Amino acid sequence: MPHLLSFDHLFSYDSPEKGINLKIRLQVDENFKTEEIETKVDTGSSHCVFKREYGEKLGLNIENGLRLSIGTATSPFVAYGHEVNLLIEQYVVDTMVYFAADQIPRNVLGQHGFLERFCIAVVHYDQKMYLSEYNDFVSSQK
Repeated sequence: MPHLLSFDHLFSYDSPEKGINLKIRLQVDENFKTEEIETKVDTGSSHCVFKREYGEKLGLNIENGLRLSIGTATSPFVAYGHEVNLLIEQYVVDTMVYFAADQIPRNVLGQHGFLERFCIAVVHYDQKMYLSEYNDFVSSQK
């Protein structure tokens, strides 16, 4: 039985070898500036993790956040969680993200903070990602 799905946004991303890249913005509150960040959608990452520099640009004291030890295939690292607004297109989602204590190679959108808040579909062959906020998606499917 076929299933028809409806999404609010369509994003194109670069070559499949570079992964699924998405530009987002982070904001501490409505009075503070935002930072645009190039991220990778990573379904294997349990959390959204960003380079320390972005948290500092937002005025956060990184080590005052919720400490978390994150394990990867290559080595573990420490990150600190902070509540921020995650902005993607017209969506503004209040969520917990983590900023690495030390250097990391990339920013990732993971399960907690991103995938649990949005519905996505990927057609990797065409480098297309479809996106809707979870509540909008669920109500449109009824």
